Amino acid sequence: MNRRLIYASITMIILILVNWSSQDSTVSGNRKHRINFYGKLETYEGNIYNVENISIGMKYKQICFFEAPKKLPHDFILTKDPRKGFISKIDLAEISKLSVPRPYLKFTFKKGTIKREYIEVIITFKDKEKTERTYLIDPRIKIECDEKTNAGPIEMESLSFTALKKLTVEGYSYREPQNEPENKKIKKSIN
Repeated sequence: MNRRLIYASITMIILILVNWSSQDSTVSGNRKHRINFYGKLETYEGNIYNVENISIGMKYKQICFFEAPKKLPHDFILTKDPRKGFISKIDLAEISKLSVPRPYLKFTFKKGTIKREYIEVIITFKDKEKTERTYLIDPRIKIECDEKTNAGPIEMESLSFTALKKLTVEGYSYREPQNEPENKKIKKSIN
């Protein structure tokens, strides 16, 4: 009986310690990327937010977008899996605007037991010509950001691409390590 009580106590202590040690912050928590992208976010509910700490799928670099067919099918069934085609890895610094023209339409690739859904996104790049490209993205990927307010940033729940009307990336700033003075922040506006 005593041994069981000792083993149970040790097990409980280990579980408590493991739980405390796993409370490390992630990008979606209190820790943020060293580069803070900021801009405006507009939802299909008609709300417009000034946002910062923007990331897509917890990334700000090398975000995967899949090539969309030249003509998107009217029946929304894709004959080729976009994951097996041309994949563009795009940085937020290259994006001027990202919009979701038809959030209610999901394009589906189905083969055997594999079923993958995609949503159409239009990206306007920051080049002189403001080049626009249409891509597909997995609708399960989320946009993470904080709403900028006078009271301080409010962490927004991960936003689905189906709720997004338009995301405009206005610029970025570098975060200095916590022990360096605040006045050394570098801001860069990108057009």
